[in-house]
Amino acid sequence: MNNGFRSLAMFSSGFTLLFIMHCNPAYAYDWASVLPVPVFGLTGYILFLLALLLLGVALFLFFRPAGLRRKLLSAFLFVSLLPLCVLAILDQKVTSDALTENSQQVMLSAASQTAAAVDSFILSNLSTVRTEASIPQFAEFLLIPEEIRDGSPEELAVMGLLTSLKRRDQTYITSIAVLDLSGKAIADTYGPDIGSDKSMRDYFLEPLKTGLPYVSSVGISKTNNQPSLYFSCPIRDTAGTILGVLRFRYNAASLQSLLMPGDFVGQAAYSAILFDNVGFRLADTQHPELVLVPAFEISEAVWKKAGIDRHISRYVETAYGPGIGQNEFYNPAKKFFYSSLYGPEGVPTLNVKVQLRYAPWTLVLGYSEATNIAKVATQTRYAFFTIACIVLGVMVTAFMVSRSITEPLLSLTDAARELSKGEEEVSVSIQTKDEIGELADTFNKMSTALYSSRRNLLAATERLQTLLDTLPDSVFIHNSEGRIMDVNKSFEKVFGFTAEEALSLSIEDMSGKGFSQEKAEDLVRRCVEEGTQSFDWVSRNKDGREFPVHVKLSSFKLPEGIHVIALASDITERKQFEHDLMQARNYVAAIIDSMPSILVSVDVNGGVTQWNIQAEKATGILKADAVGRDFDDVMPYLADEMKRIRHAVKTQVPVADIRRVRIVDGKIRYEDVTIYPLVADGVEGAVIRIDDVTERVQLEEMMVQSEKMMSVGGLAAGMAHEINNPLAAIMGSVQNMRKRLLSDMQKNRDAARECDFDLHKMHSYLEKRDIPRMIEGIHSSGERAARIVRNVLNFSRRGGKGFSHYSISDLLDKSLELIASDYNLKKDYDFKNISLNKEYQPGIPPIFCEGSQLQQVFLNLFKNAAEALSDKEFAVEKPMITVRTIKEDGMAVIHVEDNGPGMDEDKCRRVFEPFYTTKPTGKGTGLGLSVSYFIIVDQHGGTMEVFSEKGKWTRFVIKLPLSNGS
Repeated sequence: MNNGFRSLAMFSSGFTLLFIMHCNPAYAYDWASVLPVPVFGLTGYILFLLALLLLGVALFLFFRPAGLRRKLLSAFLFVSLLPLCVLAILDQKVTSDALTENSQQVMLSAASQTAAAVDSFILSNLSTVRTEASIPQFAEFLLIPEEIRDGSPEELAVMGLLTSLKRRDQTYITSIAVLDLSGKAIADTYGPDIGSDKSMRDYFLEPLKTGLPYVSSVGISKTNNQPSLYFSCPIRDTAGTILGVLRFRYNAASLQSLLMPGDFVGQAAYSAILFDNVGFRLADTQHPELVLVPAFEISEAVWKKAGIDRHISRYVETAYGPGIGQNEFYNPAKKFFYSSLYGPEGVPTLNVKVQLRYAPWTLVLGYSEATNIAKVATQTRYAFFTIACIVLGVMVTAFMVSRSITEPLLSLTDAARELSKGEEEVSVSIQTKDEIGELADTFNKMSTALYSSRRNLLAATERLQTLLDTLPDSVFIHNSEGRIMDVNKSFEKVFGFTAEEALSLSIEDMSGKGFSQEKAEDLVRRCVEEGTQSFDWVSRNKDGREFPVHVKLSSFKLPEGIHVIALASDITERKQFEHDLMQARNYVAAIIDSMPSILVSVDVNGGVTQWNIQAEKATGILKADAVGRDFDDVMPYLADEMKRIRHAVKTQVPVADIRRVRIVDGKIRYEDVTIYPLVADGVEGAVIRIDDVTERVQLEEMMVQSEKMMSVGGLAAGMAHEINNPLAAIMGSVQNMRKRLLSDMQKNRDAARECDFDLHKMHSYLEKRDIPRMIEGIHSSGERAARIVRNVLNFSRRGGKGFSHYSISDLLDKSLELIASDYNLKKDYDFKNISLNKEYQPGIPPIFCEGSQLQQVFLNLFKNAAEALSDKEFAVEKPMITVRTIKEDGMAVIHVEDNGPGMDEDKCRRVFEPFYTTKPTGKGTGLGLSVSYFIIVDQHGGTMEVFSEKGKWTRFVIKLPLSNGS
């Protein structure tokens, strides 16, 4: 009885809470508070409690031990009353949802119109500032020199034009200004602002950055200390070059006037708020004083940035938020929500938010749903009055039906009770011809069939036991929990336990080490689920001797439940044979796997029969996955070798393929492939041996390449000597042209007098045609070419001077000049597009070194840095190489750093290894950095290291001794 009352109390309290939350969304907003009287009135509330009471009584009577009649009455009452209550709640919810959906559509339409009005205001002003920035007077004013602007006619024209533009909207436009490229206000309708620096304001920086019109967020103007909104656009000349910025300052109250749609004017419950992307209010119809007050809790760092960018100085600790989190508020998927727009003290409303198109702002509209809630309450009262009438009819009908059903069933129950006591022949009188009469007739037939089945079952059990006892394997039967139910004679003989002793044993009692009762129960469970199980098991007999057996499990059904039969066969001899065979196989496999070559054996049809560890490493295919597959499937790049394999098997002569070329990860590898014929126990096949000889081939090629590079170095020196002659003629001719055209020497005046023209006029003509600058360009280019030729000649004289004292900064500069001329001829990258940052520490003494060898090292580092920079996409920063020299602990330290893609730790560890390269095939030999490392460490007694951060930078650090010339 206690359980019945507990169920009644839990159901009543839970159903009451669910109903109140569905009937009134306002209560659902704070359901943890004291439950008030629902909005459907006192009468509806009483009817609702009465329905809950009837449901509780029905449940109590149904679960309480009682007669069938009482259970039928309670079931009728419960089954009929519960759907009616659910239908009433669903009716209320559908009504509430319909009213809410209508409200949402109206709100969404109003919000969209308001957002469109604000977007139209922004777009219109952006178009206006774009159009007016193209007025020629602004560009003409910015083009004249700064020192003659004051009082100029252009300035008067621009000020008049700005004043005229401001008169178009005296209400909201507070000032219009023209800013030059330094951010200085050179013209402003608000006079005190003329000459002020606006270079750090977003309305100045963004137009210069994007070249497009820009609208700022709302901030406090230092001029009038009022919330202001800025529109700006770049001013360009006729060639499209940006000369300055035109800026309009609007009073932010203009946004306030756009937030009141016509359909909601005069409605006190309506509120509209415009938020920016940070969470500040930009406009508020209910509380204008909250403009620039945050909607969410904002950190002090964000407040500081807002104070700098938007001049918001007052700090508000309380955030008057919309009632939801910041991430949820800016989630575009959440359009409607219930909350208070003015913090915990505000009234919860239905709200809709819309994102603006032309600014990162969010518009929120909200209003109270008191009218909708009242309509839902009326609908609920009508529904519960209808339920009360239906419940009375159901109770009368249930009483009449239960009486006609229970009396025949009571007599049938008495007969079944006698049958359960063991009576063999029991029958019941048939009183009716309906379904209950058919049930009585069926009971009589079942009683007769049950008596016959008992006798047949006893005979079948005796036959089954005789069959099990004749089996040579041990058999034991257990239930689904693993408890032994029966065993055969072979089990008693093998395990030494009697049948009576076996019934008290667990499977763990008959198992060796490593086989627990939990594992046995798991195998039984899987057999019950899948039907069969087969496994090897170490068993233990009564004397403690352990021996291996093979077990087969099969599940079958009996009236008392699912049982499992186990057949256990002794496999001691088979296990010993398998152990010896596995040892021999492992020994042979260890010999094959220890070889450094790839060894693969195949049969005559090309099927893989052996696969060593080197083959696994080379292909990534495990031995278990490779054996049995076709050779051309696991090694497709050697598919054409099948012809050689068949030839070798047929002729019994080994076949070799030397220096076979293979592309691996975009790199060329060389392999020696040897095929050995194999005949063992009448099985034909072959063994394929594959050796990687890439390093040996590369070493041979590098020796040839080294000879070629020695010849190219001599050729380069000869070409530099030949270039010197025409270059000297060019420099001499340019010098003569400068003297004879531009100087005022006596011979020039005499020649001009003979030709009857004015020498000064010719000089004016040459100045206007920019001839002097062209001559200077030819002269500077010639000097640069001469320096390059000198550097090439110095670099080509390898070992000519041997070790001597050199300035490290001079060697770096000459190397940079050489690498710059080299990269101007390339298509993949241009050294001129790379910024150079030289940080030379003064006072570093000369170092004792072989100059040309160090130049070779620097050239290699600069070339690698430039190639790395060409592989990276730069969005904001620019490609840069930084060359730095410092003196540290008696050493000259040189840093060569780039802001390229960087390297991971594995590449940094291997970058100085010979033949290791990260460049594509054909673009690198892998010897540049290894040779550089040899020059620095072995030839000059220094150190060379590399540091890098993936995706950001790479720095090579070279340290050379300064002490002596040993």
